[in-house]
Amino acid sequence: MDEGLLRRLLATPPDVFTAARNAAAKELRKDKQRDAATAVAALRRPSWTDWALNVVADGHADVVAEFGDAASTSREAQAAAIEDRDGPDVRASLRDLRAAIADLARPAGAVLEQRGRPAATADLTARLVEVAGNAEASDDLLAGVLGAGGVGSTEMFAGLEPATRPERSSRSPKSPTKRTPSKSEGDDQASRNAERAAAADRKRAAHQLERAEREHRGAMRDLARVDADVERATAEVDDARATLEAARNQLDVAERRLDGAQRQRAKVADSVERSKSALDEARADVARAGATG
Repeated sequence: MDEGLLRRLLATPPDVFTAARNAAAKELRKDKQRDAATAVAALRRPSWTDWALNVVADGHADVVAEFGDAASTSREAQAAAIEDRDGPDVRASLRDLRAAIADLARPAGAVLEQRGRPAATADLTARLVEVAGNAEASDDLLAGVLGAGGVGSTEMFAGLEPATRPERSSRSPKSPTKRTPSKSEGDDQASRNAERAAAADRKRAAHQLERAEREHRGAMRDLARVDADVERATAEVDDARATLEAARNQLDVAERRLDGAQRQRAKVADSVERSKSALDEARADVARAGATG
């Protein structure tokens, strides 16, 4: 399938995707490209979150690239920790990954809102956590074709083996008063001791791995929940600011009306005062005229 066509289709809004996909498949069949037509017809409609992320990948390649780097570093850091070798710092890499996820979720939420959909920050964050844990899905997002091949395994630790610790030394030789084992018996015992020690190490490392996986999944769920809370609080603050701004505008209008009314009252009061003076003078004239007559 042509990669450009694949990107265009997966960046097509889900509510019109089916029609666009069928039209593309029909056009390919018309051009005798049966294999490509079959591949296009088999494409599944992307989720709204995948669609928004593919749109962002096309318009904000730098943000997506930063996410890809952070996801790769996080996978390497955790793999190195499990395999007991040098690698990036786990906490720092997860901190950078959380920041990269937030930076990518914001424009993706804006894309959804422009299409009349809710921003769905929690859904976007959860999806990006899945993508970050899978190198193939991360590459799909970088190419703007997320959802084309599915996510596959979302477990960051899949396929990793805990490091095997050095074999423990066998027990100290027994007292000379007791029978000294032969060399072959001593070797067998040392081998059995080493096998038991290695098995215990593997079991302990497996438990540690399982605990680390649970903690990581829990932390990512907490991150998604907290990000959603932050998004809601931000929206509430924005609404409050808008309400405050509207109230300030209404106050300005009311103050201008009050000022105008006060000026008008002053004018009317002055007119009343002048008319009263004129009335007093008229009454005085009438009194004087009556006295003369």
